[in-house]
Amino acid sequence: MIRGIAFPFRRDETGFPAPAEDEDVIAANIIRIFLTPPGSRVMRPGDGIGARKFVFEASGPVLKAWIDFEIRRKTPAGEPRAIIIDVLVEEVVIDGKDVVRVTVFYKIGGRPFHVEVEVPR
Repeated sequence: MIRGIAFPFRRDETGFPAPAEDEDVIAANIIRIFLTPPGSRVMRPGDGIGARKFVFEASGPVLKAWIDFEIRRKTPAGEPRAIIIDVLVEEVVIDGKDVVRVTVFYKIGGRPFHVEVEVPR
């Protein structure tokens, strides 16, 4: 069993950090890798993709391929238990705001999962 702290961070009913287990920990790690800027973790300077750097990039297939490449390149080092199957990058409008929605499809022990992250533009 994998145990960790829930991400995004929140408190449970006792006031302590909310726990997360198994697939939730791995999904949270994938989100953390995507959102963490490279160089921001002192002990792991190469960790993270820094999703916010994509905010000012031109839309289109190049942006989608770049995000796909970065996720496939960085996730194995930060979360080796997840085997990336596919990455879907969509540019959508939510409540009148442009958003890049990234869905990562992966397997853990042969079982399929996915996690979705939305980054405002």
